Amino acid sequence: MSRIPLFFLLLLGSTATVWAEAPKSDRIPLIVNYDSSTWFYCRTPDEMTREKLIDFVDRHADLGITHLFFNPNAMRSSFASKSREAIWEHDEKVLAALPPRTRIWPENARLCDERGLDPYTIWIERSREKGISPWISMRMNDMHAVHDPESFLHSQFWKNHPEFRCNPGGAAGLDFAHPEVRQHAMDYVRELLDRYDPDGIELDWMRFPYYFKRSEEEQNGPILTQFMRDVRAEVQKAAKRRGHPILIAARTPVTPEIARKKGIDGVTWAREGLVDILVPSPFWNTADFDIPVESWREALGDAADQVKILPGCEVRLQPFRGSKFVESQGLESVRGFTASALEREADGVYLFNFFDRGGPFGITAESEKRFAEFLSQLSRFEDLPNVRRRHVVTFVDTLPAGVKPEKPLPATLARGEKAPFRLHVGKAPTSGRVLAIIEAKKGPSKGPELSAKLNGHPIALLKTTEAKTDREKNVRYVFSASVDVLKDAYNELTLRGDCDDPCKIVWVELAIEPDKSIEEK
Repeated sequence: MSRIPLFFLLLLGSTATVWAEAPKSDRIPLIVNYDSSTWFYCRTPDEMTREKLIDFVDRHADLGITHLFFNPNAMRSSFASKSREAIWEHDEKVLAALPPRTRIWPENARLCDERGLDPYTIWIERSREKGISPWISMRMNDMHAVHDPESFLHSQFWKNHPEFRCNPGGAAGLDFAHPEVRQHAMDYVRELLDRYDPDGIELDWMRFPYYFKRSEEEQNGPILTQFMRDVRAEVQKAAKRRGHPILIAARTPVTPEIARKKGIDGVTWAREGLVDILVPSPFWNTADFDIPVESWREALGDAADQVKILPGCEVRLQPFRGSKFVESQGLESVRGFTASALEREADGVYLFNFFDRGGPFGITAESEKRFAEFLSQLSRFEDLPNVRRRHVVTFVDTLPAGVKPEKPLPATLARGEKAPFRLHVGKAPTSGRVLAIIEAKKGPSKGPELSAKLNGHPIALLKTTEAKTDREKNVRYVFSASVDVLKDAYNELTLRGDCDDPCKIVWVELAIEPDKSIEEK
């Protein structure tokens, strides 16, 4: 479905952005979020220059990216903040004791400051010059390393006030039921709006999604709603000072119900006009291939036309909580996520933890080329029906207290037992084949036996191999069928155990292979 989202049109009143150019105004948004550490961690001190900061943005131009979301904080700030400590503001003995690989973040951030370089100011200005919409993304309750009370990541506010934690005195984030905690966060919101001139500010409620004691999350939701009202008021003041609209995005849990029960009530925020964009997202463990955009639209009601929904894609894949193997996503699996999202009429795609250096692309300058190729190919959304893509069974990694998780995997089958799996594949291709790829735990002798049906149609076993990945001692079954048995949106893959020994299924995916993939032409 082709349409120009409202927030594109709002930005037409802003300074030069990608949306100000009529020929590009119908582009599907592709947003990349950069965290507060990666640029500093993955570069040498010699690269802390204005030229390299500008080059960082330039290398994202012409790759299909429409928005860059720059995150400047965890507990501490990666710039010299007035409202919280900078990442390098420690006793020199603390920094000296850090491993060299860890120390490079605070050292490089400090080096930028000493050289009079504010990366976020430079990136915002350069993004506009290159036709990319620049945003600031604030992590609302970062909890990295809370199990280590002496970590250099922790702010003095967190250290000095154990009574303000969700688990008072223990390993936990800050409890927003305390007015002092909300004030601490609001001070940084105001500073970001005073210091920078973005097209929008994102409040990242998924870093980390714990704002109250577990038993008090839903009942304290109105506290975060009032906080969002206060943020909207501050944003309106900033927009008046800047002379252009400033929008608000919020990252939330993947479904309206989970979000509400966690106190992160994106539906209420949207209905009250407190957000312009919602980014339903997993926390971190795995990408979620079944984010229900349609459920958000239904819950939003009349507000659905005013608020844009962009599902967030995490870089990790994990089939079930506690599984030993975690796969970093590649182009084919992200295409699968994207195909599903766009068929559900998402307003764009949002990438989290995908970096030009680091993660699955490597940490050297060479990784920048691999990352650029990944983005360039991903952004060709019109090619999705005719390229390879993967759709993987994962799980919901963020749940409120009292809600039992649905656990598709692992699934144990005795002889004759069946296990159905629902996979959303977006728009089904018109030609080619579909592969059902299954992995099961290998027993002491031969591997377990399986048969499969796709939407009620028996599908043929193409081959059985031993898994050649970190999922050790597994048997991989590859079933093959014509795409004629596929349907748009949801498809049901049913597995049946056909041997006496119980069969433990640990991985399920559908891989779509069109007859003539664009990449083969």
